[in-house]
Amino acid sequence: MRFPTESWDFILLNTLLDKLTPSLREKFESEHRKEEIPKYEQLEDFLLEYVQVFTSMSGGEATTGRAASRGAKSTDPKPSSAVSSFVTKAVSCAVCKDSHAIAKCPDFLKLSADRRHSKARELKLCLNCLRAGHRLADCPSHWTCRACNAKHHSLLHFDRSPSSSETSVSVVSDASGAASVVPGAANSSVALTSIARSAPIILLSTVRAEILDVHRNPLPVRVLLDCASQSNFITESCAQRGGFSRTYNRGVVLAVGDSKAATTRGGTSFVLRVRDRDDVHIPIAATILSSISSQLPNCDFETKSWGHLEGLTLADPEYHVPGSIDILLGAEIFVSLLREGHRKGGEGEPDAFNTVFGWVLIGAVSPSTPSPTYSFVTVLESIDATLNKFWQVEDVPNRVASGEDERCERLFALTTQRDASGRFVVSYPFERETPCFSDSRMIAIRRLRSLERRFRLDDEFRSNYHEFMRDYLVQGHMELVGQPFPVDGRVHYLPHHGVVKLDSATTKLRVVFDASSKCSNGLSLNETLLSGPKLQQDIVGILLKFRVGKVALIADVKQMFRQIWINPAQRDYQRIVWRFSESDPIADYRLTTVTFGVASAPYLAIRCLLQLAEEGKDTHPLAAAALQSSLYVDDLVVGVSSIEEAQGLRQQLQSLLLSAGFELRKWASSHPAALSGLDADQCSSSMLSFDHADGQFLKIWAFDGTRAPTVLASKSACWDAAARSVRSCRNWLVFSIPWGS
Repeated sequence: MRFPTESWDFILLNTLLDKLTPSLREKFESEHRKEEIPKYEQLEDFLLEYVQVFTSMSGGEATTGRAASRGAKSTDPKPSSAVSSFVTKAVSCAVCKDSHAIAKCPDFLKLSADRRHSKARELKLCLNCLRAGHRLADCPSHWTCRACNAKHHSLLHFDRSPSSSETSVSVVSDASGAASVVPGAANSSVALTSIARSAPIILLSTVRAEILDVHRNPLPVRVLLDCASQSNFITESCAQRGGFSRTYNRGVVLAVGDSKAATTRGGTSFVLRVRDRDDVHIPIAATILSSISSQLPNCDFETKSWGHLEGLTLADPEYHVPGSIDILLGAEIFVSLLREGHRKGGEGEPDAFNTVFGWVLIGAVSPSTPSPTYSFVTVLESIDATLNKFWQVEDVPNRVASGEDERCERLFALTTQRDASGRFVVSYPFERETPCFSDSRMIAIRRLRSLERRFRLDDEFRSNYHEFMRDYLVQGHMELVGQPFPVDGRVHYLPHHGVVKLDSATTKLRVVFDASSKCSNGLSLNETLLSGPKLQQDIVGILLKFRVGKVALIADVKQMFRQIWINPAQRDYQRIVWRFSESDPIADYRLTTVTFGVASAPYLAIRCLLQLAEEGKDTHPLAAAALQSSLYVDDLVVGVSSIEEAQGLRQQLQSLLLSAGFELRKWASSHPAALSGLDADQCSSSMLSFDHADGQFLKIWAFDGTRAPTVLASKSACWDAAARSVRSCRNWLVFSIPWGS
């Protein structure tokens, strides 16, 4: 075409605009009406956003090959590709249950706008895109109401009118800040009237000049001289008009306080010259920005005949008319443009400085006829509506299951079994059916040798570690791999390390298996797994129900994760390397149970207990209800009304959990009689000694904001009125009520 490739942008823009429908083209042009020449990138972004919104409204799901694939990072440059497709699923209208989007539902469209608004709230739909699954604040759509440009769907727009049965209050304020309240008797409204005096207009040093395009033709530009800038800038639209070549380096422009003001779009160079003169040519190297500033000055004003400006040739004769800035020249160029001459203005008059372009004006200008701005705002809302809005904002959001959560539930229902002993046998929910790994064994061996170096330095740590691993072997929670090879492909080795908990009453050291360790292909086991929905109960709700009863009963599930078998077909995904002595060869083992450190483990463990509660609700109703409402991970915290009920609940819990291989331990109660019949090793000794003579207070799960809640028992501190706060008041009310009151 014999046309510079840097200037193809507007050709592509106009070619694509001709292909759009009239309504779509009109919408794009209205969104970019303030720009002289929109960019092709903006049209591309506009169309992508339109496709996403159109797809969400019509029920399609976009899936991108690049997003779905979690390929390995490579240092070798390789060609990459991304495939996008739309998978259309059956859409069910929330109103009439027919197969169309709610925005196209005839029944929904028959309703008035306010009824549609109420219906959308009733169906718990997002008020912006009319889809379920997220709140208005989290809506990904950038579309707004066509009538008022607010963030709600255009079908939900209606004019709110005041009710005749409500009261009114009028608040009137002036510039001094005084306000008066006038009660009314008819309409409920809050009216605010304010008066603001006109602020002075600030003139900056603007210049009318010309640049030479690539064909040496002059183009008019408006230039801002800025002695506080360290760089020169040109707008992208101006650079495109000139057809200038650019260097594609990216950077950041910092403003006051080192805040990020803009991102650069490369650099270019051009020649600037004085209008109507051929003797002054100034070479400029500038950074390209999408825009430099808003229009200057910020408003139009009438010019005055200032005496100190008589006879001067102004560099910008239209200094009083708002206009866009094409080029900004920084301090380096600014100094070279100055000439002798300075005219000082009086109050409300700009100063004039002589430059090679003519005289530039800088300073504050008082409007010729100061006009105050009057504002009147009326809010039509009753106190009932305000209170209702408060409760809606503070309301706990309902959990909405995602597609991944629903898939986890389906996989659990399809693959979970119970063996002959009653134990659960589960499968990990993989994103893909058979993920493959490479070199995970070598990584695990390196971590084992690092662990053995620590063993040499700490005998107690080594002894506790060996004891933990020996317990794993004795209980059958790991097994020796007879033929370890192959070690790549559908096999994964877990590195492991020890975590010491000195305050633990049972296990001082816990071995953690690192399922987040990445292999040489850039994948970790956790990255290939679905985490599953959050099933644990809200801790505040558990504690409130716990304090309703007069008798406290607590326990925890012994080694909860390790009582659940993993499907034998998946056990090679959790192999480990281990040896009890450095003189022995390194052996390969596979873990046979749900493993602590794997992303899906918490979901699978809690889901098994909830499934057990569902299966035992007829035979063990008290235990099933407690598991469904009072279980926090592996801690059971229950409050009941009597000692007899506590004993019956304890027996049902032991029986039901034992049927699936789970054992309850660390039993404790506010009444020792509730624990009658238990062996001493089944009880928590630190929680059985109470001093009733002083008035017993029991605190369960003391809160520490820096770590997870822990179970402990102690006398609560006395109420300190001088140090009262919302948190201290809440904790005192929840925890410091005497048992049996």
